Amino acid sequence: LSLYKDGKELSLIDEKGRDKTVEGFITGIMSKIREMTAVLNPTINSYRRFGSFQAPYFISWSHNDRSQLIRVPQFDGKCTNFELRSPDPCVNLYLALALIINAGIYGIKNSLKLPAPINESIYKGNVDIKKLDILPKDLDEALSIMEKSEFCKDVLGKVLCDKIISRKKEEWDKFVSGSKYEKGISDFEIKNYFYKY
Repeated sequence: LSLYKDGKELSLIDEKGRDKTVEGFITGIMSKIREMTAVLNPTINSYRRFGSFQAPYFISWSHNDRSQLIRVPQFDGKCTNFELRSPDPCVNLYLALALIINAGIYGIKNSLKLPAPINESIYKGNVDIKKLDILPKDLDEALSIMEKSEFCKDVLGKVLCDKIISRKKEEWDKFVSGSKYEKGISDFEIKNYFYKY
């Protein structure tokens, strides 16, 4: 993602220090990510990749480490784009962008401050992971968080939000009752996801 103001691309770091708009936008996403995860990661399999394959598990950011939730690469002293690394390719792009943009606006309006970057591997470095929040461990947890989220209801509308939650809870219940929670892909997922995605 990149942010623009008056046709000019904004950089997280400029000659004056951190740009408050970009800082607020990124921090807003970090503050709402747990509430948005059920939409950004809509399948049971979405959660298996967290913490592996350079997919995030912790809610953190970095300039260079691809295992962080948000990566803000720096080129020629500027940070004009950033990557949100948690969404699954099965995401509904329209719902995802609505949530991401509104989370960013929330961060800007509330002047949220960005924590220090973690520019080393969380898994191999000297990072105190106990201080970091984590993404939901599975679809069930993500749905429980979304169900309590006024933010998601405000952005998506209560009717749509409730519909997503009820459909996905039904999906989760069928999965749990029909198979063990396996490391590999279950028969339930093959039967229910291959034709949809």
